[in-house]
Amino acid sequence: MGWYELLTDNPAEAFDYYSRRFGWKSPRPLNRLYGP
Repeated sequence: MGWYELLTDNPAEAFDYYSRRFGWKSPRPLNRLYGP
């Protein structure tokens, strides 16, 4: 599954998955790609 599928299915779940996988502490990486 790619970023887009995870984010469209459930943004909170997608962030939780990627934050665990990459050790992100804030939503900034996702905001840079997908939000204002």
